[in-house]
Amino acid sequence: MKFFDADDSLFDADEVTGRVSSTDKQEFKPWHKPRKQYIREKQWLEHFLRILRTGKYGKTDVINYFGLPGGDLLDINYIYSGLKDTSRLKGKKLGFHGIINNKRDYEKAQGELSKLLDNENVSKASRVDHLDFENLEYLNSEAWNRVRNFGPYHFINLDFCNNVLNVNTLISLHYLLEYQMKMVSDLPWLLCLTTRLNKDSAHKEVIEKFKKIVEGISKNNDILSRIEECFSAGYQYLLESNELESLVDKATVNETLQILLVLWLLKAAIARKNTILLKSSFKYSVDLFNRDADMHSFVFYFEKEDTVLPDALGLVKGSEVNTHTQTLEEAVTLAFDHLKNCNFNVDDYLDKEPEQLEVYVSQMIGLLVKCGYDVSGYRQCMNKKYGYSCKVD
Repeated sequence: MKFFDADDSLFDADEVTGRVSSTDKQEFKPWHKPRKQYIREKQWLEHFLRILRTGKYGKTDVINYFGLPGGDLLDINYIYSGLKDTSRLKGKKLGFHGIINNKRDYEKAQGELSKLLDNENVSKASRVDHLDFENLEYLNSEAWNRVRNFGPYHFINLDFCNNVLNVNTLISLHYLLEYQMKMVSDLPWLLCLTTRLNKDSAHKEVIEKFKKIVEGISKNNDILSRIEECFSAGYQYLLESNELESLVDKATVNETLQILLVLWLLKAAIARKNTILLKSSFKYSVDLFNRDADMHSFVFYFEKEDTVLPDALGLVKGSEVNTHTQTLEEAVTLAFDHLKNCNFNVDDYLDKEPEQLEVYVSQMIGLLVKCGYDVSGYRQCMNKKYGYSCKVD
């Protein structure tokens, strides 16, 4: 008899062991969609590998990942599988720190965590905590104790189900970015940010605060002209109106919120003398049956040059100032040019490339099998529930 077969109502075997329940094994989540696998490969893993290939991580023994995973730790499992066979990870370990705010998902994650920790090139310090990302709003919170004990990070993956533009989330994100920009020098690191950008899910209070950014850029002709070139509808709103509520057209709202969010991140990085580059931007629709492409997945690159201050006696010359030269205007030009020319619609691409869709369907099925899912109904679910056109035998 198995240990957990005893008839004891005090214990739930799945909760104690972290196993995926029989119900969960057949329940497919939004992060199980084929397009999410495309994003994992083409944005997250590809850009993570690029910074490791720069050679700047030669003396870094543990490469730290921070994310908001589901209970199956699917993102972490995929990132690890993509890194483990690369020459850049040889002699190094991957450390990961996950925060999960759902108790059941947290309990399920413990089983996946134990399997990952069995791998030789996974740091034994890796952990998944039952916490809320928004607890980072409070600098004396347990969430911050965990971040300080584990961080700083080289790859941050914040995949929000809804809109990042709410007060608690933005404060928490601000503090996390401040911590990173203070702590990481002479190493590039990435922020992957997935969020919905629409009027219904954005907090009015946040939009009111963004007026300060609008007021600031209205005095900068270089930035305004770049916005006008890249986002004509959003430019008109910023120039003529102060009330987001007055906007009716969803596409204009979406453009405007992209401008404000990206500007906020650029200004924060430049203020901390970090170079910041928007490396990738994808968009897609939450609901394929009702498309509005208001979900966005961004990859931002950060890097700060290390400096050595002279000693008080002047014996050591050092570098008195950070030689960072990127201006806000330069950062805006690069970021908005990217948004104009490379804002890739994942849904449209997979619609037109059924063979590529099949590649990511197959990859997704393989990952789910490793996590203990029954995938016999996966294709039918993706077609009927989520609006895909997967091949069905």
